[in-house]
Amino acid sequence: MDDKKFMLGLGAVLVIVLLVAVATSSNTQTEKVEESNGLPQVQEKVSDDNPSSGKINVNLETVNKDVVNQSGTATLEEKNDKVEVVLSLTTESLTGPQPAHIHSGECPGVGAVVFPLTNVVNGMSTTLLDTTLTELRAQLPLAINVHKSTDEVKVYTACGSLK
Repeated sequence: MDDKKFMLGLGAVLVIVLLVAVATSSNTQTEKVEESNGLPQVQEKVSDDNPSSGKINVNLETVNKDVVNQSGTATLEEKNDKVEVVLSLTTESLTGPQPAHIHSGECPGVGAVVFPLTNVVNGMSTTLLDTTLTELRAQLPLAINVHKSTDEVKVYTACGSLK
């Protein structure tokens, strides 16, 4: 009888610890899985598509294959109430500078520039925006657009919609 009470008490403590861990974790989703011993376990999964996540990943797709085949990624990450935008693109023959912006709207028909980004040079660009991801998400739909060059700013090479 004492062993049963002990096991029930231990099980209750385990459940409380798991509930506290789940309640205090942020930017994660939880999924219950059952172990071979029959006790529920909690498995955490980080999701970049989670609206409360501190990071957004965007695929930048080629826009004008007949001009240049350029694609890559954009990572938007909140750091100290600002958003760091890192672009990484294939360059082919383009070495820069290539203007890049966050526009209103979605690809391929983007609208006005909402945030200018640091020009892409040799396929890379990093910009720190004076906004938060929450403020950015409130302005959706938005898209990141990369241009061929400063001389050919009307020619788009890559675009990706923020979700």
